[in-house]
Amino acid sequence: MRTKTRGTRLALALAVWLSSPCVLQATGISGTVTAEGASGIEGIEVRILNTVGTFFNLVMTDASGAYVFETLDADSYLLWTKNGEGFIDELYDDIPCAGGCNPFEGTPVSVGAGQDVTGVDFVLSTGGRIAGTVTDEATAVPIEGLEVKIYDTLESLIALGTTSASGDYLSATGLPAGDYFVQTSNDAGYFDEVYDDIPCPAACDVTVGDLVTVTLASTTTGIDFSLSAGGQIAGVVTSSGDGAPIDRVRIDVYDAGGGWTTSATPDAGGAYVTEAGLSPGTYFALTDNWWGHVDELYDDLPCYAGCSPVAGTPIVVTSGTTSGIDFALDPGGWITGVITDGTTGLPIEDAGVEVFTEDGRRIMTALADASGIYWASGLPTGNFILRAYSWAGYLAELYDGVVCLDDCDFSEATPVAVIQPAITSGIDFSLETGAVINGTVTHEASGSPISNADVLILDDEGMPIVDAIVDQFGSFDSGAIPAGTYFVLTDSWGDWMVDEVYDDIPCADFCEPENGTPIVVAGGQTATLIIQLGLGGAIAGSVVSQTGTPVVDCDVHVFDDQGVLVTVAFSDESGDFSVGSLPGGNYFLLTHNYDNLVDELWEDIECVLNCDPTLGTAILAEPEETTGGIDFILESAELFSDGFESGNVSAW
Repeated sequence: MRTKTRGTRLALALAVWLSSPCVLQATGISGTVTAEGASGIEGIEVRILNTVGTFFNLVMTDASGAYVFETLDADSYLLWTKNGEGFIDELYDDIPCAGGCNPFEGTPVSVGAGQDVTGVDFVLSTGGRIAGTVTDEATAVPIEGLEVKIYDTLESLIALGTTSASGDYLSATGLPAGDYFVQTSNDAGYFDEVYDDIPCPAACDVTVGDLVTVTLASTTTGIDFSLSAGGQIAGVVTSSGDGAPIDRVRIDVYDAGGGWTTSATPDAGGAYVTEAGLSPGTYFALTDNWWGHVDELYDDLPCYAGCSPVAGTPIVVTSGTTSGIDFALDPGGWITGVITDGTTGLPIEDAGVEVFTEDGRRIMTALADASGIYWASGLPTGNFILRAYSWAGYLAELYDGVVCLDDCDFSEATPVAVIQPAITSGIDFSLETGAVINGTVTHEASGSPISNADVLILDDEGMPIVDAIVDQFGSFDSGAIPAGTYFVLTDSWGDWMVDEVYDDIPCADFCEPENGTPIVVAGGQTATLIIQLGLGGAIAGSVVSQTGTPVVDCDVHVFDDQGVLVTVAFSDESGDFSVGSLPGGNYFLLTHNYDNLVDELWEDIECVLNCDPTLGTAILAEPEETTGGIDFILESAELFSDGFESGNVSAW
């Protein structure tokens, strides 16, 4: 006789399995979003990003304001809200961020394996809002679907609103108390404005407008716009080959000075009408297609690799629509090939090919598919330079087989010939795995990351081959470089930071990278460096003539205690100079002027030709201190004191 059903046994087995200590429970983060002094808010977007920026997700709060992120990896995460209900968004933990949150300014939430972190809550304040109506000036008819942009006094975009069928808009995100500028942005051929009634096209300075004052928890109403219709340009884009319409193209319009003014995208039939209203005047139009055709300037002028818009045929716009601005684009030639791993022969998916003119102007980039195959399309008849690259640790190459890093010589490439509309095939690349030099740059004392710096990777002859940017976490990465021997030099621009040649050799400006520690890396190998920068001091002063006139653009040479030149400062229009980021120690300063004055070592020691800088008075630079008052008063050189100063040449 059965005492338990099959379903009951399954339920018991599941309960035992879930309670077993060897099974990791779901990892997650949960919390509640509430209004300040009120209950939970439904429909608020909560966003999440891990601290290295490789994972992103979002969820919406439920009727009680609760949210949950489930099945997260063990990691540290940043969370923030995004709402359209009039609240001021926040970064966790309690950091207001109206106008868009920078998640990396938030407080990270750490999640361990199998851990559920609860109570990651947000309490949002009710902000102010701006409301109004947008109508057609001539007809008073409401304008639907128009975007209204709200900027703060620093010209940062803070909030948006969109007009309804009745022309009404209401800013979505809550605004902190303060003053704002309000601007329309339309694609229906009207002249945009900044409040109040001030013409303001897309690229105008919104601060020419009147300020709109907002207070918390209230709506500033009556911020209305009455827009006048401008001119528009219309036409049809087709293929010259078969007359078929082309809709995968953008038409950009430029004014008589070559400034971009507006754009348009055709419908399925190839027909287009420009978006923003155009003032009466002369314009030029240019296509940008992604359908394998050669782009053109109106009228029928091939245009690629950065042609000048004003080289086209002028289009005169008055009121209403200037129609008949049609384009019949010629089918272009194609280049195709396969990108493979030079060792395994397997295709590289994470790769692309850049196409350049023979004089180095980039035309386009073609991405490889999962089979490593790329297609570069829309090319005119001619010869082209191709460069293949990958984000997966391979060395970039010029066709055919020439390694090409940041600044390579295109003359070493084999040009690829194209005859439109034919396909040039078999242009294959076999990429070799490169070496990598990466690491971190931090403050020597605190260990905190330094982001305002670059890291120069130099070859064994001291020539720079890569300039690696240091990110906000203090990390840098050379990308793929050839196997070999390298030296590393920092180039920071933070207050007091002393640059170094790896490993731990201070370097102001004039130092020898080859004196550093060589870094030897093989293909496929990564060398990870830890670079810690200390703090330096500064020296400041002035250079004037005997009459007290500032000596402008005077070189001030800075030597270390061994008489070795380490850097040069330059006097400004007031004669003042300053040189910073000097390692702690003694220095000697020497002027080099271009005003017929006698140069000096500090302090008040004449130095005419190649004098020993260490004969001067030593100046002590101390970390985070400025040694000031290092002033020079230079005398006139009086070069012609032998009687020839007045042009008298009779003594020759």
